[in-house]
Amino acid sequence: MINSKWTRKTAILLAAALTASGIPVSRAQVVYADDLPDHLIINQVYEGGRKGEYGQLHEAAQQPGEGTTTPTTPGSGDSSTKPAETETKTETVTNTAGKDVEQTTTTKVDKDGNVTGSTVESVIAKADSKTSVTVKAEKDAKGKTISAMAEASVSGTGSKNGVKGSLSAAVVSQITEAAGTKAVTITATVSAADKTYTIKTDAKNLTSGTKLRVMELDAKTGEYVLVNGTTYKVSNSGNITMTLPAGKGYELLKDTV
Repeated sequence: MINSKWTRKTAILLAAALTASGIPVSRAQVVYADDLPDHLIINQVYEGGRKGEYGQLHEAAQQPGEGTTTPTTPGSGDSSTKPAETETKTETVTNTAGKDVEQTTTTKVDKDGNVTGSTVESVIAKADSKTSVTVKAEKDAKGKTISAMAEASVSGTGSKNGVKGSLSAAVVSQITEAAGTKAVTITATVSAADKTYTIKTDAKNLTSGTKLRVMELDAKTGEYVLVNGTTYKVSNSGNITMTLPAGKGYELLKDTV
């Protein structure tokens, strides 16, 4: 038998913790000490015929004139052990281009109820007649975007040279608006019938007059190599159009020459 003086709250938590840890305690009877009315004494009573044959803890605290009280287990009602949580909300908003955006915000909250950050996913089903977009932004506790990425699905046109696809300034603008920053990595999947390719670039590259080159990762060397000798220029209106072989993944980088 072990006797220790504890506050009521500590006694209850200790009893629950002992049981959860697998310590063979059949019951912990908690009674008031005569000379310490504000404290409690835990008496751990060990019962059972052989080692390992102990019952479950079923009495945690009992005061004179009261019934048995069920122990409070960590996380079940004690705010000091409340786990971190997430709160998710989905709503449809209209962006500045007049397009519907299905926005799902997952807010991260710590055990004290403080917001620690959030993830915002924005789906623009009709960014334009040929493009749908999904933007995912990670934000800090103050709502500032830490990182962002976008996936665009572009309906292209097939040809003997591959698949022709375009990305407009209007779409890029909607992407950066949803992300809350211009530092967005965009991966576009351009498709025509059963022909598809993907191309990745940063939104900041898609500004009027910027010259770009299409690169492909060489699986053997791990280095990017030029796909062709063409320099692609973003038009004055901020649009870019490319025709590339299907079945591969590319990266669109600034022309440094």
